[in-house]
Amino acid sequence: MTTLRSALDFYSTIQADDGHWPGDYGGPMFLLPGLVITLYVTGALNIVLSKEHQYEICRYLYNHQNRDGGWGLHIEGPSTMFGTVLNYVSLKLLGECAEGGERAIEKARKWILEHDSFQKFVNK
Repeated sequence: MTTLRSALDFYSTIQADDGHWPGDYGGPMFLLPGLVITLYVTGALNIVLSKEHQYEICRYLYNHQNRDGGWGLHIEGPSTMFGTVLNYVSLKLLGECAEGGERAIEKARKWILEHDSFQKFVNK
């Protein structure tokens, strides 16, 4: 009973006010772009995501951009074409411009072009 009470006490302290248990699923940098691109293609981006949510998504992406301007497959990974293009497109779909996020878009575009652009991979 003591162990059970301890477990219940612990989980009740980390439970959110609305009843769910939030958890950081940070790590993979290819899941969030999939959501953004899907919502855009289906025309539901501005219906499902408020402007505040869109802002926070952009902020999350900015915070995990590598120093070289790209993104990896996960938050600690080296920049890859796949990760960089997905996150670049996501930021553009969310309405970000070159000045946003301390020029994150511009840095990402530069990284893509310096690595022979994604067209190299599309045309194979």
